[in-house]
Amino acid sequence: MKSVGSLFALSLLVTLALGLGAAAAEDSPVQFLHALQEKGYGDVAVQYMKSLEKQRDHLPELQEVWDLEMSKSYRAAAADAFDDNERDRLMAEAQRYSEKFVKEKPDHPEAVTAMAGAASSLAARALQLIRQAKDLDATDKDGRDNLLADARASLADARMNVEQSQKTFKDRLAELAPGGKSSPKKSTRAGTAPDAREQAEANLQEAQYQLALIDYYVAQTYLDPKSADHIAALKKAANALDDIYQRERIRPAGLTPVGLYAHMWHGKACEELGDLRTAMDIFDEVLASAPEPGETNQTTGLEPLFAQAEYFRLMLLARQGPQKFLPEATTWLKSYARFSKTDGYQAVSLEVAKALLAKAARTTGSERTKSSEEATRILNDVIKVRSPYQAEAVRLKRSDHEKVEANSFDEAAGMGDVCAAGAQWNKAIEWYGLALKLVAKVPPKNRDQTRIDAAHEAINGAQLMLARDLFNNGKLNECIEMANKLVRDDDGKVKKSSPAAAQTSALAVAAALNLYLDAAAEDKKAAALENLVQLAEFTETNWPDRPEADDSRMARGQAKLSARQWDDAIAIFDRVNPKSERYPLAAFLAGQAFKSRYVIEKAKPESARNGEQMAADLAKAAEHVSRGLEVLKSQVDSGRPLPKHYLDMQLLLAELRNESGQPKEAVALYQPLIDIIQAEKPQTLDATTLRIFLGAVRAYSAMGDLDKAGAVSTLLIDLGPDTLEVNNGLIEFAKLLNLECKKASARVTELETTTNDQEINKAKVRLASLQELLGKIVLKLVGRRELSLPGMMFLGETLNSLGMTAEAGSEFQKIFDRAKTDKDFAKAAEKATARIHTELFKSYRERGKFDEALAQVDLLIKEHPNALDPMMEKGRILEAWAEKDPSKFDDAVAQWAMVRNRLQPLANRPGCPPEYFDVMYNVANCLVREAQRSKDKSVTLDRAKKAEQVLKAALILNPTLNGPDTVAKYKVLLNQAIALQGRSPDQNGAKKSEKKP
Repeated sequence: MKSVGSLFALSLLVTLALGLGAAAAEDSPVQFLHALQEKGYGDVAVQYMKSLEKQRDHLPELQEVWDLEMSKSYRAAAADAFDDNERDRLMAEAQRYSEKFVKEKPDHPEAVTAMAGAASSLAARALQLIRQAKDLDATDKDGRDNLLADARASLADARMNVEQSQKTFKDRLAELAPGGKSSPKKSTRAGTAPDAREQAEANLQEAQYQLALIDYYVAQTYLDPKSADHIAALKKAANALDDIYQRERIRPAGLTPVGLYAHMWHGKACEELGDLRTAMDIFDEVLASAPEPGETNQTTGLEPLFAQAEYFRLMLLARQGPQKFLPEATTWLKSYARFSKTDGYQAVSLEVAKALLAKAARTTGSERTKSSEEATRILNDVIKVRSPYQAEAVRLKRSDHEKVEANSFDEAAGMGDVCAAGAQWNKAIEWYGLALKLVAKVPPKNRDQTRIDAAHEAINGAQLMLARDLFNNGKLNECIEMANKLVRDDDGKVKKSSPAAAQTSALAVAAALNLYLDAAAEDKKAAALENLVQLAEFTETNWPDRPEADDSRMARGQAKLSARQWDDAIAIFDRVNPKSERYPLAAFLAGQAFKSRYVIEKAKPESARNGEQMAADLAKAAEHVSRGLEVLKSQVDSGRPLPKHYLDMQLLLAELRNESGQPKEAVALYQPLIDIIQAEKPQTLDATTLRIFLGAVRAYSAMGDLDKAGAVSTLLIDLGPDTLEVNNGLIEFAKLLNLECKKASARVTELETTTNDQEINKAKVRLASLQELLGKIVLKLVGRRELSLPGMMFLGETLNSLGMTAEAGSEFQKIFDRAKTDKDFAKAAEKATARIHTELFKSYRERGKFDEALAQVDLLIKEHPNALDPMMEKGRILEAWAEKDPSKFDDAVAQWAMVRNRLQPLANRPGCPPEYFDVMYNVANCLVREAQRSKDKSVTLDRAKKAEQVLKAALILNPTLNGPDTVAKYKVLLNQAIALQGRSPDQNGAKKSEKKP
């Protein structure tokens, strides 16, 4: 939950400009921006930067450090994020801008600021986690360990960021060295080359310092001071920090701030390692450079360093001589009041307050009262300053806050912040309410209206979080009921000026949408839809220009989509403001509605389809999605990662282009998506990724670019996990490729009856290329483990068809081996036993071992008398044997005739088995071969005529047979049978003698 002072965004800009100085906002945007950042208005700072985006080229003081200031603004916003997810999102944005600044301006004086800022924010989060771990009960070991592990992870991220920056600084230093890319005399933004080298060296030194500091923080994640990990990390940090200091102090120009900071932290490490004397000496050495109490010099920027060093020194003093701490610390606070905004000063103040409270507990009378009052005064001062110690000061002062009333607006609001930070929303509301009561007692002229407005909005924000908790816990009706109350003030008026109220109303709409989607009974669904419409219209009416209004339209549109009311859904999505951030998603959903309507129409029988509507819906779907994509591109900042729905939209548009017969346009959309996936190297591929790959394969195949299609499939095999879902998708492509092979084979078969050698050779080259690609894909797939039985069968059969009989045998053997250990698999495999053995026997046939193959297949037929595959394989064995020994033709024909007779009753029924047409072909083929070999003219004519009858009967039954390759083979064989009878077939296979004059 954000603090009272940072719940506003752009709505506060005008008020803030007045409070911080309107001239500052207009004449010096940098000063105004820094004021926002420093006062905790990080979210406002981000919005202010965005409002200046179009003017940045005319703001030279911001243009040069634009990315750095965006990073600082996001980092300030993250400090007051609602929850960890929001904080992580804002920190990711801060880090992205920081890295961009360092990369593009490595020799800029502020490059090191960007790097250090990112590291310090991650370190600050780690220290917060460490503090939380220390606050846990000692018995909660798991809780402590988890927090400390998270802290170490955060520090690991910090280390990675610094090391990345360190490499940039090193590279830049190498460029500036003699003989490097940059000329020694060449001017740079930082000045002359020597100036640039000096800046690069300073940046590198800062990076080394940050790494050493991270080591110190890592030591803090091990709470046992005697643990080996704690001591090792401390020693590593101490050595690195001392190295930096020693290098710095021998510089001709003397110590830099980095050297002084390193020296101070070295002292702290020494203290924790038990060397208290060295630690105290180091703290005194650092403080020797601090200004004297009476000096009135201008600020040097080293005030935080001196305050921190004094804090360390005083805390060490408290360990060595507790009685000395309070008088020395009290005197220092009075002498260095000008350091009051530093964390070190606030830390000393808090410790002094603790000491005074402890003293009050030990004394009585006036001395007790004096100590208590002084402690209260100091704590009040700490509460007023934003620092890591502010919340603890409030807790310390009001440890029993439910019994003791606050005395000021700041105190009550601060307690509200504390409760909100702990997600104690009801208590936060009470404290913010008390703050408003207290400020009401202040004369109007002395009131800070900005703070008052912020307190009101803080209450609205806390109430929103209460409603969100109900939503997240599935208490949707309770969420709606609460939201209906929260969006109105005590007088019943809608809080139209409250962003939190608008969000609360939109949350109620989201809850209503979920209730509608979950409703099963029609009457409940109708009531839920009515409620959803009312809530949505309420939100649209009261906050028409806010994103929540479009959110409500989106919710209603999605409800209409769920109800398959396509026209209504499209009409609602089309009303979303084209300038809204929601518009691209609305266009996307409208496109999905048009596509759904198209798919439903396409599913109808062809004679019942409305072709015009289908074409119109497909075109409108593409138009909406394309327009949404263009708008989304303009909304996404350059360099930012694309949102997920961008990729979903591009994928849908690619699929629509595919469906419209525009494979070239589809490929242009698919390939960038594949490039993104390839660059990210995902460990798992989801259904969307599979859609991308399989759609790309389809598009490339439609273009005739099967090499690219194969490359995409190979990439999918390399990237995709060995899972059943992925492998099934890959096998589908292999089947598609196998079909292309059959078409190419059919083309070769057709051309071989002609004398066009050039076309024949071209067709053969294409067939060989396809078969080679299919072989590569299949061989890659057989190496995978998670395959279904049908998938393994397809792979084995395909290998056999490609002549890879040994590899096919290995794949079928895998089926038998797997069946021995997998009972469920064994049950499925048992039904395919005859087919599997049949495929294994092909290797015998291919190697010419006909008698052995025939003996094996006869045994199989005996075991499975009704299995079709063994009977067909026996026919193939006899047919192949007949090519070597013509006496076997009668046996081959008899076998194929027997199989044909078995299948004949199924031939005229729907779903005729595809094997029937192979059987008919083989019967005819044996007859033609016998006719060709016979020297008896009557036998030749008889066998040729019977072959013609068999082939024509099959073609009449189903002109497409079981595939284009089979149709091509039929036509070629039919022509041969006709020619053997002394007739000349024309191109269509008809007799010339049948043509009329």
